[in-house]
Amino acid sequence: KGDSLATTSDFNLGPRPHIYLRKGDYTDITQQGSPIQLTFDADFIGFSNMTDHKSLILNNVLYVTYSTQGDSDLFIFKTDLDGNRIGGIISVTQNQTDPTNDMILVTDSTYIYVMHFDPPNQHHVYKFDASLNPVGSPVSTTTLAHNNIGNALYLNNEFYLLTGSTFGFNANLILTEWDNAWLPLTGSPQNL
Repeated sequence: KGDSLATTSDFNLGPRPHIYLRKGDYTDITQQGSPIQLTFDADFIGFSNMTDHKSLILNNVLYVTYSTQGDSDLFIFKTDLDGNRIGGIISVTQNQTDPTNDMILVTDSTYIYVMHFDPPNQHHVYKFDASLNPVGSPVSTTTLAHNNIGNALYLNNEFYLLTGSTFGFNANLILTEWDNAWLPLTGSPQNL
């Protein structure tokens, strides 16, 4: 925000872990102020503890997605860069049979995309507008095998997905390329 960096982390300071916003100075990357708590026990009524989360900033709004213990539920919410919630927590998917941990969060500068693993080699992709309204139906990535751990980047109207080549151990680090509808592009994957 202006002169500071913003990131999220989770701490387990009580009976369950929670997500916190942390700000740092651009110059020396030192923490500015105390971490700001973004999730609270009331957010987990009827759900188990959080297991993983991802965050990104788009147009001065922080978007955070998290999965719950048991890897069957996935949620998203947003805050301003001071940690004030904007709206409620939105369910991306619940009671999912595919694991929702190790999710991927990416933006194309207009929409927010939340992805979770579809074993053994694909992802479910959910698209949201900036107000966290679902856009269209979820899609699944197809034909380019990749695993559940990684990250994504959008550049020049293409998504770049950095993951492993297969599910499980001994996977190669790969780059797969996708168009803006999550259809695979030729020349992909590339071993890194």
